[in-house]
Amino acid sequence: MRKLFLAAAAAMSAIAFASPASATTAEKLNVVCNTPSTEISHEVNLALCVGYIHGVIDHESLRSENVAANGIFCIYSEVSSAELRGIVRRYLATRYERGTETANVLVGEALARAFPCRKAG
Repeated sequence: MRKLFLAAAAAMSAIAFASPASATTAEKLNVVCNTPSTEISHEVNLALCVGYIHGVIDHESLRSENVAANGIFCIYSEVSSAELRGIVRRYLATRYERGTETANVLVGEALARAFPCRKAG
């Protein structure tokens, strides 16, 4: 249990979630989302990665009164956390030159490509 706690503390220090001044970069999120399964921090980092993605989804849902009409992405069906993580990992992997940008921007873009909103009409 102590090892898990130490791994969690290390992972939390490796990625900053707290304030805009220390916003998580795409590069940091990419590292966390791609922690090898052989590392002790793998499970903690997997949870951080998926939690971050779900945070972006929740933020967009709250930001927009009518997500289908105004959202940047629209997830109409159930999608597993593993699928979401895969979508974001693939997107980040092809945009390494944008690693210093805030991660939420690239996560939003990845989700918008994977889950575009249907246009009324």
